[in-house]
Amino acid sequence: MNRVDADLALQQINQLDDDNQADLSAFPGRNGWPVVGDGLAFFRDTLGYMNHMYAEYGPVFRMRLGPMESLTLVGPDPQQMVMLDSHNNFSTSKGYATSLGEFFPQNLLLRDFSDHKKHRRIMQTAFKNQMLESYMPALHTIIRKHVQQWGQQGELVFYKAVKAALLEVGSEVFLGMEMGAEANRINQAFIDLVTGSTAIFRHNLPGTAYARAIKSYRYMHDFLSSQIEDKRNGDQTDMFSLFCRERQENGDYFSDDDIVHHISFLLLAAHDTTTSTLLTMLYEITRRSDWQERCREELQTVSDDYLKYADLATLENCSYCFKETLRLYPPVIGMARRSIREFDYGGFTIPANCTISTSSLLTQRMPELYHNPNEFDPERFAPGREEHKTHPFAWFPFGGGAHKCIGLHFAEMLTKVTLFEMLRHYRFTARHHDPDFAFIPFPKPRDGLPVTLASLG
Repeated sequence: MNRVDADLALQQINQLDDDNQADLSAFPGRNGWPVVGDGLAFFRDTLGYMNHMYAEYGPVFRMRLGPMESLTLVGPDPQQMVMLDSHNNFSTSKGYATSLGEFFPQNLLLRDFSDHKKHRRIMQTAFKNQMLESYMPALHTIIRKHVQQWGQQGELVFYKAVKAALLEVGSEVFLGMEMGAEANRINQAFIDLVTGSTAIFRHNLPGTAYARAIKSYRYMHDFLSSQIEDKRNGDQTDMFSLFCRERQENGDYFSDDDIVHHISFLLLAAHDTTTSTLLTMLYEITRRSDWQERCREELQTVSDDYLKYADLATLENCSYCFKETLRLYPPVIGMARRSIREFDYGGFTIPANCTISTSSLLTQRMPELYHNPNEFDPERFAPGREEHKTHPFAWFPFGGGAHKCIGLHFAEMLTKVTLFEMLRHYRFTARHHDPDFAFIPFPKPRDGLPVTLASLG
């Protein structure tokens, strides 16, 4: 594969036709049912379906979900090739054009090369260590309030409870808003947008998920746009305010539309992905109570009644559980790109204008990389084992290369603060470990994980 200049690659991206993507019929795989393709099987049992396709067709296979046909590449090597993109041959904007692109347009993920680099600076201030440290008191205050309410209830569905807590985090830390009717409406709007982005039936008919997403998109755009002038002229340090005051290299502010697109996607990426991570982690540490106890004992060694930023790196057991959860249940189970030019991989010539997905869900469970890969075993990340270092892309829940998630340190910080508030005061027991998981749009047991809390006194 020959490398081309990034500016030329941008021009080539603009020439790719969304309505006439490459013919993939020569590749191993299947079409599935008329109209829906394999969408029903994929959504019903995502992990089982992907395992079957990999076993049946090998590490390069085609699949069709509704009208969208794509190639899946399994393994750390294609992940490295696509994420690092040393030849400037893979477009994220086109990769997500028919999914996230409609309701989260022009966000950071949907920008390529120099355009992506230019817009990444809008978020850099908000994710510097100094700013991350400044968010911690608010995180503790919000999460502690919710955990105390959980303790008073004694029983709850953890998915709903933690989602509500992280909604308040998003409202205050990201948007600088207090919870209220508007924040609740924003939460519902995001549920509608995420559901609409993954809908197979994409026609604007009343009562459909797609129609609700269109309505919610208009509401979110209008609401966030109406806040920008006050945010830009104020001195608040929530992320929305920082985005509004960020300037381009020429000294100009970013446009209102740019800010709306970036803050909208950040709310999606940070809120729903961390909800999924905490949910699946609790699922596992209630199955493996020894790991819940190990994390608790570690957190109880912290002398203060809150975590300091410097404490985060010392919480080794919590870190192992965090990484192992993301290995088994990556919030983004596959990362999409569109090929700009044809290239060779795995004995195939893969054409230009082909949607490609690299499967974190399958790769991070490969027995070639991990011992007993379907078992929850956090010590695989400990010194002496470090199975995730068998390949630079054996573990990649945050992606890699230019598009590596800018919020990865915030995600780990929020997870550890939440564990601190939960485990130091309560023992969590799952009433049932539902083996039936939904992986789309984010991994979660379908029953939401009903739990009971016992106070530690």
